[in-house]
Amino acid sequence: MKKTLHILFVLLVCQAIVAQTITVKQDSTGDYIHIQDAIDSAQDGDTVLVWPGSYYENLIINDISIVLGSLTLTTQDKQYNTQTIIDGSADSATCVVIVYCDDFVELNGFTICNGWGHWGSLPKGGGVFFKYVTDGSVKNCIIKDNVTSLSGGGIDITRSNVYLSATNIYNNHAYCSSGGVYVENGRLDFDSISRCNIYLNFSAIGSDIAQFDPSGENPPVQVIVDTFTVQTPDYYYLMDGNNMGEALSYDILHSKIETVKQDLYVSPNGNNSNSGLSPAEPLKDIYFALLKMETDTISPDTIHISNGIYSLNDGEMYPLSLKRDVSLKGTNRDSTILDANNTIYLLNGIEKANNYSIKDLTLTNGNGNLHTYFRTGAFRLWDNKNVLFENLKVTENKARYISGGAVVHCNNARFINVEFSHNIGGNPLRLTNGFDQYFDTIYVNDCQFTENLPDSSVPNEGLGGDVVLIGQTWSDAPNKLTAFFTNCLFANNRARLLENGGGGAAAFHAAYSSQAYLINCTFSENVAESPTSVSIGVTYGSNMHIYNSILYANEPIEIGVGGEEEYPCSLNIYNSLIDGGEEGVKYISDYNTVFYDTETNIDEDPLFLGEWEHPYQIDNGSPCIDAGTINLPDFIEIPEFDLAGNPRIVGGSIDIGAYEWNPTVDVDEADKVLLDKLLQVFPNPAENIVNLSVNPGEEQKIVIYDMAGQVVLEKTVSQASLSIDISIWKQGLYLFTLSEGGRMVQSEKVLVR
Repeated sequence: MKKTLHILFVLLVCQAIVAQTITVKQDSTGDYIHIQDAIDSAQDGDTVLVWPGSYYENLIINDISIVLGSLTLTTQDKQYNTQTIIDGSADSATCVVIVYCDDFVELNGFTICNGWGHWGSLPKGGGVFFKYVTDGSVKNCIIKDNVTSLSGGGIDITRSNVYLSATNIYNNHAYCSSGGVYVENGRLDFDSISRCNIYLNFSAIGSDIAQFDPSGENPPVQVIVDTFTVQTPDYYYLMDGNNMGEALSYDILHSKIETVKQDLYVSPNGNNSNSGLSPAEPLKDIYFALLKMETDTISPDTIHISNGIYSLNDGEMYPLSLKRDVSLKGTNRDSTILDANNTIYLLNGIEKANNYSIKDLTLTNGNGNLHTYFRTGAFRLWDNKNVLFENLKVTENKARYISGGAVVHCNNARFINVEFSHNIGGNPLRLTNGFDQYFDTIYVNDCQFTENLPDSSVPNEGLGGDVVLIGQTWSDAPNKLTAFFTNCLFANNRARLLENGGGGAAAFHAAYSSQAYLINCTFSENVAESPTSVSIGVTYGSNMHIYNSILYANEPIEIGVGGEEEYPCSLNIYNSLIDGGEEGVKYISDYNTVFYDTETNIDEDPLFLGEWEHPYQIDNGSPCIDAGTINLPDFIEIPEFDLAGNPRIVGGSIDIGAYEWNPTVDVDEADKVLLDKLLQVFPNPAENIVNLSVNPGEEQKIVIYDMAGQVVLEKTVSQASLSIDISIWKQGLYLFTLSEGGRMVQSEKVLVR
């Protein structure tokens, strides 16, 4: 017994001799002046003690068990955690990486900030990244102002066990998952006595904390904190990735934001300390309004966005994480602008974010090539039911795969009057089904897809401007995705030639057992660079039905049908103008059923107008006039108006194409402009007086906004002309709008000098 005790005593003495404290001081009076040098010299069991200062380093603790602490560790004085700073310098690296440690590792008493989450090829963990760590802990730290592309803006915990105590995690941003703490196949425990504070972090998915544990080996995180973003968070803030739509359990004492169940208002001139409950007290940022808005399934609410530019450079956070039962509504499509500064995509509909609308906005300068796993340029919706995108402009976004928007498993998603133009890379719109057996139906009405181009700088990617439907590839269920396109224009889109000679469709592609209905659509001047490609493709078990549509002057051919023996395709064309007639249909394979109605289809020049606002409107003498049919399947609803807003059915007949023939097109150009303009404002620029001329209509109202979105003047129209004294107005740009029956019909920008 004495011998055993003696051996144990010797071992403990040896361990005490081996374990040491290594000091880091910037004045050179310690062992090292750089923290990483001290870590590299440490042995298992050592402590690296860091004196106050700002250390601009990206630290790696690899396969070693140490304690890394400030003087808070030895003095218990927490003021040192604000004075001892590990600053990642935003140079594309995580502040502290801790990997492959099969014993304890502790961080204690630091401010960890300005990291850009990246270790090797992994864009994870802006502040701290744990991977394969058996016993990690973070105590008495402040983790703030970090960013990452993928997950864990503050801390990422991957296949590790981590304990958090007395640590503040705030103002971190992850472009994909969890701005605060992300846990993947790992375990996270909280100190219930020395509680943490986790708040105002931001992410596309799970703003503060998200846990994904596909292995099922770890218990759900129980969040125990003093202060959180909101008092009663749902899955928008605390995401249980194993039970989508459900929140992690929590014990929260205080909150930073008081949530509301009513409409909120946002303005570029607002302040996030305002109530946001009225236009007079607007919030500044849309992302903050989304955090503040509480989901109300009984009475859904709206965030009203004033005119102006909401950009990353001005403090907005993208991608905005869309919330269930919360809609976004701009003031005017062309002057309420969401701008991602060519950095990231703009909108993300998290899973189960149902029942909302996005209206009256421009989505621009999104980029899916830099910092997103999803590679979409403007928006991404995943399992969002009953959503509406209306009166939007999706323009000048780029991404290799989907330059515009990705819509995945979103039953009853509707797009009305959305313009997809000048996007670069992949598809301007991709509609797909998810991994389950549900059937989805999507409606696209009065939309324009124009001048969407490929990205030639990316080899064999960024194919170009075709809208794509993908029905299913994971089951044998037929036609899991059905899409109706009505009154839509597809013009001047391009698809690139690949190095192997192939290429994508130029305008539209129905693939993988999808079903497409094209009703009163116009396809013209779309070009696929590959000689083997087509303007419209029907492949891999898909079905397409074309009614009252124009396919003209597309290259190299109008339609291609390419089924397989196991997945044959079908194509049915009625009452349409097809350039080349039946010869305009290319049989890519033998496994197809094509019905081309020779009695109702025509092969002639459609006689497009070729000028003014709607160049693809048909002109006098067009063979498309009255050549359509109103005898459509019962489940197809004929719209009341065409793409230009003209009555769709006149005298019991309907034209072919997206536009009805308009008898005013034969007047001279000057008269045409006057007919189109319900509102005229002059002079422009103006100084003291501005004059308005209004064509009579029902329930007309003039509303004038400044470029901050504030209403300057609101006036009911009671006469055809009026003058407004603007002598006391500030110089700048103003938006004059005319509405009829509550619907805005025209706007004019006026410069006041």
